[in-house]
Amino acid sequence: MKFHPALKVWVLLLFVSFAWQGDKIFAETPFAPDTLMLETDDIVFSSEDNDNDAAEFYTVRIGRGEKLSGSPFNFLWKHSLSQSVYLSDEIGVLSGRLEGIQYRIRIGSPLHNVHITMWVGEMARDNFIRGWEENPSMQQVFDGRVDFLTGQNTFFVPFEMPYYYKGGNLLVHIRKSGESLTGENFFITTEQPLGSVRVLRAQRDNEPYNIFEPEEIGMQVNDLPNVNLFFSAIGLEATRSLEAAALPVAEPAERPARHQETRPQEITPDRTRPVTRPSDRDYGLSSANARMGLIISYDLRNDFSVGLDASLNLYDGDYINAIVLPGTHLSFGFLQSRPFSLSWSLGIGRVESRDIFHANLMHTGVDFKYRLTNNFTYGSPYVRAGGGILYHTEGTSIEGPLSFDDNLIPFINLGAGYEWLFNENMSLLLSFGNRQMLSDDLDGLEHGKYNDRIWTLDLGFKYYFGSGRRR
Repeated sequence: MKFHPALKVWVLLLFVSFAWQGDKIFAETPFAPDTLMLETDDIVFSSEDNDNDAAEFYTVRIGRGEKLSGSPFNFLWKHSLSQSVYLSDEIGVLSGRLEGIQYRIRIGSPLHNVHITMWVGEMARDNFIRGWEENPSMQQVFDGRVDFLTGQNTFFVPFEMPYYYKGGNLLVHIRKSGESLTGENFFITTEQPLGSVRVLRAQRDNEPYNIFEPEEIGMQVNDLPNVNLFFSAIGLEATRSLEAAALPVAEPAERPARHQETRPQEITPDRTRPVTRPSDRDYGLSSANARMGLIISYDLRNDFSVGLDASLNLYDGDYINAIVLPGTHLSFGFLQSRPFSLSWSLGIGRVESRDIFHANLMHTGVDFKYRLTNNFTYGSPYVRAGGGILYHTEGTSIEGPLSFDDNLIPFINLGAGYEWLFNENMSLLLSFGNRQMLSDDLDGLEHGKYNDRIWTLDLGFKYYFGSGRRR
């Protein structure tokens, strides 16, 4: 049988077309410069194609740093509100059911019955430089009371209903309330580039937070909590390979009634899982630092403070039989969040040598203070040095005229002490000092080769305004 030459050419072209179909030869399609073309070849992982049929969950790990921090919430405060953002690029999931979040923690002191509420959502921004993300579409995923036990290394938050993640920047919104405080518990975080502001946090002691409080000025934090995100294998698609993992399970935890701000969800939960208890995993961190209350991720004090001290003054001059007498002074602190700080004080007091000399004093001065361990939550020893002017009244029982050249005497102030922090607003200070006169005329008698001086023992309270300046 013979075929027409044209028919032979048509059959040959048809064969070539089928043979090259698998190579995806298409005409070039122009795209706008800002358009991201996502083809099926970009999906590295898909639960439908995965051979591990036994795996029910897969995990995404974000953060490998070892920095101790008070984010997403600080155990030194009763109530806190925080937002954290995890970027879509570091998550690497296009779509999937998020079932829970696990944090790495270091617990040095047990806390019980801590009320935790968590919402999650997605946001266009990748930071909180402009403040809180007021996202009305956030979904509440957990509301319960949690025990933090000594030695605990992980804190798993199981979602009461899965959150259907759609590939955006993940927003985690947490509210914490509890009556107990401690400076020995921390989250383990990864320090982010300066100014990235991936966490925003507010904290106070007087009352719990609402879900949104836009008027509350959040503290910008560059320490991002290390987390493991647990995704269900159902419908999961990702741009990177994922690791199969079992979902943490433990004894039930009490769950309080929902609050009024809780929004109804269209998704019906398929299961409810409890919060895990301590695990036996050890991440190699120094537990000594946690027990001693060391915080290295943020400043414990605000830059401005006001203090009031009661003092005991002992005159040391040209007369014998000195008497210890009381005094007091008011101080104003500046740059208090730093190891080196500055303070200005105003004080009154009295010095006396029995039956010979007495004087009433009023003094003002400026001191420079250096804290040796500025970021210890329990407090810090410190040294101080400064100077000022002292005004004194004339007073003596010695017969005959005494010469007071001038009632204003400059002095040098030296001292050392210890500050105990009760919380981020209040501290107790005990110090010992020497107010060395630059004149020998305090007692009206210039005698010997040393100038007059006053020894002081001070006990006082200091109040720091605000909640600490976060790095």
